[in-house]
Amino acid sequence: MRMIRKLLTVFTRSTQIGESVLSLRMGVYASRFVKEFLPLLLENGVLVQIQNRGGGNQRRFRLGRSMGSIAEALAASRGSYELFVKDLNSETVQKDE
Repeated sequence: MRMIRKLLTVFTRSTQIGESVLSLRMGVYASRFVKEFLPLLLENGVLVQIQNRGGGNQRRFRLGRSMGSIAEALAASRGSYELFVKDLNSETVQKDE
């Protein structure tokens, strides 16, 4: 959950970020975040990959959900990443219906 909170603080100042900034902000947890958490956050629509307009092949991301819905899921999770993802999944199901 610490990594998720770090991620959200980055988006309080920016609407989109590059993969290099994301890795920098995650610090020593960067490789773990990219391997384990980033795919799940993309899959659940928390983050959305957008087109990189600069040079190179760096990925760029923006939030795919409102900060309010993410904050609600964080509060309901009570510190559990599994509950956080479950709450986001149930929110997705409710929106689809």
